[in-house]
Amino acid sequence: MKKLFILFAFVFIAGNTFSQTLQEKDVPDAVKTQFKSKFPAQTATKWEFEDSLYQASFTNDGMEIEAAFDALGTWKETEWLIPTEYAPAKIKEYIATNYAGYKIKEVCITDKPVDGKMYKAEITKKKTKVDLVFTLAGEFKNILKEGCDKEKKGCDPNCPHHQTENK
Repeated sequence: MKKLFILFAFVFIAGNTFSQTLQEKDVPDAVKTQFKSKFPAQTATKWEFEDSLYQASFTNDGMEIEAAFDALGTWKETEWLIPTEYAPAKIKEYIATNYAGYKIKEVCITDKPVDGKMYKAEITKKKTKVDLVFTLAGEFKNILKEGCDKEKKGCDPNCPHHQTENK
């Protein structure tokens, strides 16, 4: 029983280290200042700390938006969540043709300081998750990251990770 408790405690702690919800008072002033500077008419409804970035969630005209900043307040990315049914047809067609059996889980427009604006589509098939990046014109750009480890047992051998590395 003690071993089971320790296992659950470890899983709980490990799970909470990946993403942590924060109170606004726990967010560095530099981050809050830059958020207000970049989005002056917005108020963060939720703050999280994930992958060394502070993420502010808010809505604008009914759209869910998330902006990420480093600890010094440097803006790193903004994402606008798009209902899947409103994803460009060109992106849906590309996924249907090149990723048979995958389902579109989420589509968003991302904006980054260096890369600018682009579409990101998260697609899944069983336990495999793939993030695809497209230009605003809907042209495939690259695979952002794979949610599979080709050395792991149970990984889908049809996942793009096992096919060509730069599809």
